[in-house]
Amino acid sequence: GSCFKALFWSLFLLLLVMTIWAVIAVEFINSKVQDLAAAGYWEGCDRCRRSFSSTFDANLTFFQTVVAGDSWGAIAVPVIEAHPETAFVFIGSLMTLVFGVLNLIVAVIVDTFAENRSKDVGSRARDMEAQELEEKSILKKIFHKIDEDGSGALSFDELESGAKKVSEFRQWLRVMDIDDGDLRQLFEIVDGDGSGEVDPQEFADAMFRMKNTEAKTATKFVKHLVTRLDNEAKDMRADLALTLAGLTERTEKALQMLEPQNQVVDKALKDTTSTKQIRAVSLELLFQEQKDVMAEIAARSNQLAGGMLGRLKLATPSTRSWSTSDAGNLPDTAHLPDAVAHRRPDCSPTRPCGMPFFLQASGGGLALPHSSKGGPDVP
Repeated sequence: GSCFKALFWSLFLLLLVMTIWAVIAVEFINSKVQDLAAAGYWEGCDRCRRSFSSTFDANLTFFQTVVAGDSWGAIAVPVIEAHPETAFVFIGSLMTLVFGVLNLIVAVIVDTFAENRSKDVGSRARDMEAQELEEKSILKKIFHKIDEDGSGALSFDELESGAKKVSEFRQWLRVMDIDDGDLRQLFEIVDGDGSGEVDPQEFADAMFRMKNTEAKTATKFVKHLVTRLDNEAKDMRADLALTLAGLTERTEKALQMLEPQNQVVDKALKDTTSTKQIRAVSLELLFQEQKDVMAEIAARSNQLAGGMLGRLKLATPSTRSWSTSDAGNLPDTAHLPDAVAHRRPDCSPTRPCGMPFFLQASGGGLALPHSSKGGPDVP
């Protein structure tokens, strides 16, 4: 129905354009044609005289000479030779009707039929099934030519060798725009089960599908895949933004919670620093006090040692005699340590208590023994 509708409107357009040129021809060409006819032109053609006498006759003349292509020069050439300005009408009508309207009509009709055929899925499917059977039969024949050992399975080496030796297979690869560098990938695609070998059915199905896959379908699949990946990426970015926002919020709360502890720690650090300084000063004062005490002890010891030596007066190298009358003048050793005085519990009239044992009686006096070295023999 749509094809007939397109044809009807195309013919209507043709008639409309032809009528416009017919009106122009009646106004500008008819009188000139009559003059030429009276001058003896077209003596054997009765219709030539009245070819542009009316709109209907002009339409018929244009349809005969332009659309049908019947004797265009029989009327147009003599009129153009006699009146060159009439070439505008003849040539203009020819260009408009032939190269304009008629070609447009053909294009519209062909496009309408092609559109209807594209919508006729059933007929297209039948044509594709017939084409598939034919091409798969050709591919199986190519397979047997490539299968050099006749094992019924192709290896990659046989496929690579067949691409060089079998002309039909090389032509198929050329049509699919596959060169030698793509053979490994082609073998992996054809080997659907990954067994490392390709049987005839796998070879025919894969090669036919690769050759006849609709470009629009493949593009739609790729577009769908890209769109899905883009949506997933957007979702991931949104989730990541929410996660980062949550982490930032939690971090800020944690910092706020830790603020009192940070203040306590800072205060403790300051107190620790003060404590260290106080301790250092205390240690320094204690050390100075110890130095003073040690110096005082040393001075007191020197004073005691000097007083004791002065009171003992043991500077004489020979034996010194003491009389009993001097007993009262003996030095008091009660304040001396035991290690110096070596006091013994036995007391006698010649050796009163508190007298060192190394003072011995000698002829009414006391003698201080001397050692063989010349000094006092003090045990």
